[in-house]
Amino acid sequence: STLMNIQIDMLDSTIEHCYNSLNGAAVFFVSPMSKFLRLSRNVFNYNVALNGGAIFCEKCNWDTMLQNSFYSNYAQLGGDIYFKDSKVYPIIL
Repeated sequence: STLMNIQIDMLDSTIEHCYNSLNGAAVFFVSPMSKFLRLSRNVFNYNVALNGGAIFCEKCNWDTMLQNSFYSNYAQLGGDIYFKDSKVYPIIL
């Protein structure tokens, strides 16, 4: 099988008041494929999930996470971000 390279860029966005989620109230990403995600200059406010209050990522690769702000996100595991079986490159918040 061939792995697909899918790139997701999220820039200069505000995501807030996302509730009642099992995983990642604002961003939920699960994939066995090769994924490269870039999040820059985003604001995540008042998001609630069981795992990863704002972001949940399983089996994915993160390329860039730069200058994001996280305020009052809640979760049992990973109040703001929860990475599960993922490759994470340097993150600058």
